[in-house]
Amino acid sequence: MPLPFTTAGEVRADLKLTGPLQQPVLSGIAQNTKPGKIDRIALSRYGAQFRLDTAAKLLTIGSIQATPTAGGQVTGGGRIRLDNPVQLALVFNAVNVPGDAIARDYNNGNAVPITVGPVNAQAQITGPATNLQTLARWQAAGGTYPGSGEILIANGVTTLRNTTLSVAGGTVNAQARAANGRWQASVVGSGVQLSRFSPALRGLFSGNFSLSGSLSSFSPASVQARDRLAFPKGFLLLGNR
Repeated sequence: MPLPFTTAGEVRADLKLTGPLQQPVLSGIAQNTKPGKIDRIALSRYGAQFRLDTAAKLLTIGSIQATPTAGGQVTGGGRIRLDNPVQLALVFNAVNVPGDAIARDYNNGNAVPITVGPVNAQAQITGPATNLQTLARWQAAGGTYPGSGEILIANGVTTLRNTTLSVAGGTVNAQARAANGRWQASVVGSGVQLSRFSPALRGLFSGNFSLSGSLSSFSPASVQARDRLAFPKGFLLLGNR
């Protein structure tokens, strides 16, 4: 089956074959013999139970367990129906995965400018193998900006939605979309305490930002922005007093 990401690894399996000769049932337990990798995430341990019913054309995968090298735990399971096309229904849960280490993997080994902290997430992968849909709900309560949200990947489009962050005593809501090498985002801030960013700033900030750019570069110079700002309480101080 074509996968939307690269994989690497090696497993051994204890197998059991039962049932009629023309329509057997193959079951087993697989466990890794070497470290593995899914996309850019290194795994130290991974394994699963599985059962292939050839008569029903159904592959059932249970007790998936994977340990990222950086820490945390991922579990899951589901079914793959071997029709034409192949249909997937998989569920995964990630617990206490270190967000800062994962972020470095996706930032060319460089640390990101904020603390992400431990991340919990629940993901569902459904649909035909030729057009999978992935929905992930995540929570990161221990970072610089605690928050939660959803990521939807479908039809070649990645959507960030229902995302709320706690920023400097206020809230920031974000929506974003990435497709065809471009991205665009809408950010709404409310009640953000400016003094937490600089002693030269006072009052509460609210504003709307519309951002866009290329996925090939996230440098400030490559980002286009439109904004509407408001300072309903307090004021902005420039320079020294």
